[in-house]
Amino acid sequence: MIKELFQSVKSHFLKYASSLKVERHLFLRLEGSMM
Repeated sequence: MIKELFQSVKSHFLKYASSLKVERHLFLRLEGSMM
């Protein structure tokens, strides 16, 4: 359930950040720290 929510947020964020490399890089770093 939480994983599905995270995937939904992740896909939405990737669409939003497709042109914002800084935000995307920051998000990937945040995701890496969570795992």
